Amino acid sequence: MPDNRVSGEKAENFEMEEHSMKKRGYLLVTLLAILIMGLAMNVEAAEIIDHGYCGGEGNGKNLTWTLDSDGVLVIEGQGEMKDWIWDECDPESLEFELMDWHKHYGDINSVIIKEGITNMGDMAFMYCFSLRNIDLPESLNSIGEYAFYSCESLSSIVIPESLISIGDCAFFGCKNLISINLPESLIKIGDNVFGYCRSLGSIVWPKSLHSIGDYVFHSCENLCSIELPKTLTSIGRGAFRCCYSLSSIYLPESLTSIGDYAFEYCDSLRNIALPEKLTCIGEGVFCYCSSLSSINIPVSVDTIYRENFAASQLKDIYYGGTKEQWNNINIISRDVIITGYDGLSNATIHYVDDDNGSEKLNDFVTRLYWNFLKREPDERGLADWIDALVSGRGTGAKVVAGFVLSPEYKANSLNDEEYVTALYRIIFDREPDEGGLYGWISVLDNGCTYKKILEGFINSVEFDNLCKDLGIERGSYESDEIADKNYLVASFVARLYRLCLGRRYERKGLDNWVRALVYRTATGSSVVKDFFFSQEFLNRNLSDEEFVTVAYLAILGRKPDSHGFREWLDAMVIIYPPISRKQIIDKFLKSKEFGELCKQYGIVR
Repeated sequence: MPDNRVSGEKAENFEMEEHSMKKRGYLLVTLLAILIMGLAMNVEAAEIIDHGYCGGEGNGKNLTWTLDSDGVLVIEGQGEMKDWIWDECDPESLEFELMDWHKHYGDINSVIIKEGITNMGDMAFMYCFSLRNIDLPESLNSIGEYAFYSCESLSSIVIPESLISIGDCAFFGCKNLISINLPESLIKIGDNVFGYCRSLGSIVWPKSLHSIGDYVFHSCENLCSIELPKTLTSIGRGAFRCCYSLSSIYLPESLTSIGDYAFEYCDSLRNIALPEKLTCIGEGVFCYCSSLSSINIPVSVDTIYRENFAASQLKDIYYGGTKEQWNNINIISRDVIITGYDGLSNATIHYVDDDNGSEKLNDFVTRLYWNFLKREPDERGLADWIDALVSGRGTGAKVVAGFVLSPEYKANSLNDEEYVTALYRIIFDREPDEGGLYGWISVLDNGCTYKKILEGFINSVEFDNLCKDLGIERGSYESDEIADKNYLVASFVARLYRLCLGRRYERKGLDNWVRALVYRTATGSSVVKDFFFSQEFLNRNLSDEEFVTVAYLAILGRKPDSHGFREWLDAMVIIYPPISRKQIIDKFLKSKEFGELCKQYGIVR
């Protein structure tokens, strides 16, 4: 007979061994998971290689700094940072090697300034040519002179809403700086702040800014268009000198003075309208603007320097007064040699009392009827609109907006392409070019409304020229839609619709999300989660590869790198227990990259 006892012991031993093997297997897989996640999230601690004090109050110990082996400089404490002097920051100086973190200037690639710090000292990060990223606190009130001088690797920076002033030459020579937002709190921008920022292409302006200093955008070769805030009263000397790509600029009605040589060598500038309140035009303002063909000069200008249009191809001057008033303007010729085409002498001057009669106004209003209402004008309506323009009761802006916002237009609304095309025909008096047409449509794709497009057209130089030719007041227009007033936030939400749901937003839904983010009843993280775990997203049934790709694009703002992509997929399949999609989203939302993305869009993380 078989020995059941022995057989039982063997079976028990086998089960124990099998259980032990399983435990070892689970342990191995868990260790592998930890290794994978550690590599994916790069959690290895860096070594502190230097530290010190950098405060500007009392004995200077109100602020401390540490620099680690990864090139991350952390500054924390309360109050003001100290100012440095040139010899303390210049690598050629004998004193340079004694100074704080500046002796490591080539190794610093990231700076974190903690909450509680109220100002950034003069020359704080001068010559830190490897600096790519910087976190600024909401407590920061000012950025000192030369603070980021020659930080050649800095491509973007998010300025906190608390900032009041930026010192002279603060970003001078940041040749890879692409874009920058200037918060509503900002009231002072020093001289030469963005001089030689050769890659700077876009700027978000504060509405409260009253003046632009001397040479602020000197040699910003990539700056192609700019709309200045409506509160601006003065533009400093040489402010846009050598901005070769600047082709259009809107000067606000509040502007009263333009400094000497403000737009000198702006080779791409074709036409410009000077606002009605302008009284002072400095010397050589448009000197060597070789493409300048037309300009609107208001009757308020009483002195013009002949040098203003030296070497330009000026053909038409639209003057806001009569021929008699033009003849009374003081034309000054300095004792300088004016080479090339003398624009002022050769241009045709159009006066306000030239023929701008009813025929032109009739054509203008008729175009509004045909392009927006798709019908011929009725006799009474045509007469009323023309009378409003002639009498001054209605500006060009008000009349155009009246058509676009009318119940009749809304009942027969146009699609995106038809709408933009209609504005080109009416406001620019021409058919749209392909680049311009789809450029405006992309603005709509990013969350803005038709009112924002209308605002851009009405406040343009071309519409100003048209109104001058018609002999009517242009006026201005500003959208009151929340998405248009917060277009960075709107574009953040629009991209989530596009990336997560694979479609364009619906207006009501986007506006609700924008309102929640603006009034901070939602955060960037909570909105992302709502999109990723919505039923519409789940219904897409994305594969793991597609899911990780969408997470990279939507949360980190970039395509996945091959190494990280593979590790996240392995973490979902190979390790035990596998990481869930929810855990992946949580980890992405806690990343530094998502924090940077939220700052770029001006939302709370």
